[in-house]
Amino acid sequence: MTRATLGWIAAVLVASGTAARADERPETRPAAKPFLDAGVAAYSAGDYEKAAREFEFAYKIDPQPAVLYAWAQSLRLGNRCSEAIALYRRYLATEPNEAQTAAAQSGISRCEEVRSPEPVTEAESPLPEPPPDRIKPVPAPEGRQPRAWYADPVGGALVIGGAVSLGIGAGLLVRSSQNRDAAGEATRREDFIDLLDTATLQRRIGAVGLGLGAALVTGGVIRYVTRPDRSRTAAIAISGRSLVIHGRF
Repeated sequence: MTRATLGWIAAVLVASGTAARADERPETRPAAKPFLDAGVAAYSAGDYEKAAREFEFAYKIDPQPAVLYAWAQSLRLGNRCSEAIALYRRYLATEPNEAQTAAAQSGISRCEEVRSPEPVTEAESPLPEPPPDRIKPVPAPEGRQPRAWYADPVGGALVIGGAVSLGIGAGLLVRSSQNRDAAGEATRREDFIDLLDTATLQRRIGAVGLGLGAALVTGGVIRYVTRPDRSRTAAIAISGRSLVIHGRF
């Protein structure tokens, strides 16, 4: 970027239009050029947020007073006056000429007017109290509520597993009975032996499935009954071969 370009940036951004002449500015570092170009384009388009960001990058690469002023202007026009005032004062510390000093001081004054609005009277309070009928009380936190007995995951898994096992066991016993009947009607010795062996194996596995299923279901029921719950009262009684459960759970 040439010295004339940097001088043009300062001249465009200073409200008075009397920036220092280009020949009074040192050569700008080429690395800052993309950011300066993007900052000027964003400033011209009214995108002051982006302009401030681009001028900040450019100033970090090449800290020229004209870029510092452009950065401050972008912040002010982007409603970030606290930051803009700090940059205006840094710019004034570089001892610019009379017209540039007046422009920076004008920017500070405008920002201070925005930051110091007239005091709001009590009658003009911007935060009126909401009407009582719109206020909803916030309930106080309560202790953890006990879950329903059927929501216990362990008990549920035991009962479901037991039911599946009972179904499989019962199905195998039915198949065993069917194979035994088929063996009695077999006309060949080999078919008779195969069907009878299959029926015997199915009968054994089915009996194991029924026993396992009954144990799992019983365990699940016991889990439901014995879960700690003050609102539940239940009891288990064994009468002969029967398991009796009574109470409220």
